[in-house]
Parts: sequence; C-alpha cells; structure tokens
Amino acid sequence: MSILIGKYEFDGPFNSLSYLQEKRGLYAVLKCEGTNYELIHVAQADNVREQIELSQSAYSDVKGEVRIAACYTPRSGLRERSKMIDEINREFDAPDEQECDQELLAKAAC
Repeated sequence: MSILIGKYEFDGPFNSLSYLQEKRGLYAVLKCEGTNYELIHVAQADNVREQIELSQSAYSDVKGEVRIAACYTPRSGLRERSKMIDEINREFDAPDEQECDQELLAKAAC
C-alpha cells in the first residue's frame, strides 16, 4: 500500500509501527478521517521506525486516527531530504493548491 504526498510516493499509511523499516528517509504523520488524510507533519530521520517510536506521544492529542507513511531514501543525504521536505511543505502551504493536495492524500483509504 502506498500514498502520494506531493510528488513523492510513501509506503503506508500504517496504523502500526511494525510495518515501518529501520531505514533512512522521510516520514509523514497523517490524520485519518473516513477515507481522507490530512498531513500533520513531515520530517526526516536516519532511522524512521526508531524516530516514530521516540516521538509517537507527540501525536497523542490529535483527534481521530493517526497513521504513519514512510518514504525511504537510503542513498539520499541530509540536504536532499531537506529539499524534499521543503517541496512538500511549500505545496501544502500554498492556498490555491490545498483542494488538490487533499485529493492526493485521499487516494488511499483508511
């Protein structure tokens, strides 16, 4: 299962950490409402699974179901991953594109 966030394909979204790999990459925290997803946070980690394990309590106040998606980038450096995050954030912060972005996140069902 995968989900498109911006122009990047992420594995997931998952409701269990057991599906996450211990690899370098980006992770997206998504709020699931029905068949729609809302991007809460996107970040990078040297070990995606470990980072989510350490920070999962930070999302405990989110109303609704929280899912995690991962885009593994084993060959990418810190600078490249930072650019990817900036692209995603710019796309989701652009007011004219919000409707389109929500449609992209809704491609995968909860």
